[in-house]
Amino acid sequence: MIKIDDSKKLVGFNIFPSKIVKQIEKIYSIKKENNILIYCDLGENTNFCSPSLGKTFFDYFSFKGNNVSIFVGKYSKKMGFAPKKFNDAVFSLKKNDVLILLGSGLTLYFHKNGERIDKNILLDKGIKMVSTNGLISLNKKYVNDFFKAFNHNEKELINLNEKLVGLFKNTINVFIECEKGSKFYLKLGKRKVISNDGSLKDFSTNYPVGEVYTAPLENSANGIVFVKSAKVLGETKLFNNSKKMIFKNGLLVETNIPNLKKGLKKLELFNKKKGIINWKTAPYTIAEFAIGTNKKAKLIGLMINDEKVFGTIHFAIGANTHFGGKTKCNGHMDYVVKKPTVYFDDKLIIKKGKFVF
Repeated sequence: MIKIDDSKKLVGFNIFPSKIVKQIEKIYSIKKENNILIYCDLGENTNFCSPSLGKTFFDYFSFKGNNVSIFVGKYSKKMGFAPKKFNDAVFSLKKNDVLILLGSGLTLYFHKNGERIDKNILLDKGIKMVSTNGLISLNKKYVNDFFKAFNHNEKELINLNEKLVGLFKNTINVFIECEKGSKFYLKLGKRKVISNDGSLKDFSTNYPVGEVYTAPLENSANGIVFVKSAKVLGETKLFNNSKKMIFKNGLLVETNIPNLKKGLKKLELFNKKKGIINWKTAPYTIAEFAIGTNKKAKLIGLMINDEKVFGTIHFAIGANTHFGGKTKCNGHMDYVVKKPTVYFDDKLIIKKGKFVF
């Protein structure tokens, strides 16, 4: 592994309790002989969470005797390639090495010869990846709630995810409603179903863990759906009153989420610049359907956490080729529905946020 030591940039930031790291160490079976590469940044106006987490992980694994590198980057709201120095270090990792991404902003794109490289290539090499990005959205008052989601019941969550994977695989039609007025329809098709439980059996790197997801048929989303947590312009917004999104034949056609239309217009132009053929429709196309399974998680306005909340559903628009869909897009935006009632074909799966199977 290429050695990088930017730890001096983190002087003055506090560390978090080590139990946060211990749970990840256990779930991902991180051993002393594993090299560890950490990415964090200083956020906006020295936002505390990314650098403090970076320092926590660096100090913990350095004390344990691992060979640890840490790169401290610059926060950016824009999607873009990883800095060359860090990108080179990523591709120097070998089987069973660990890549830990703790960014304030959007996920960085890894690249070779000027071309974006899918993260699955790293997983196929046997690299263990832990990703908890978007930390700029984390309000200080919710920090303890965020870390509680790290301490889930591993066996219980894995068992629930396995049951849901089986249900997903045998379902075509999904119907979602909620007390706010959602009447939302999807078709799943026969695509890969992924369990985010920390096992790394699949593309399952996000942390905290706790979801089962798939790419629905891209033309299948229809109806109105009310969301409580939403990704807007690279940040997560948690609303007091749920906001509506209306879909027709797979495309988002109307919404009252503040600034979302503005953000999607920007994404259109970005995709045009990047040569995406269907740049006008890709950012609006249904990309993901998922169910949250982490009992320790609660809605806090941080999407990587909110999408894992037990008994919620979330969906996404934009990119989904990296987990079995057909939409190439620079951008993947998630939206969470609180206390949904969900039917798989004609079978009731969730009633007002509670599993009934």
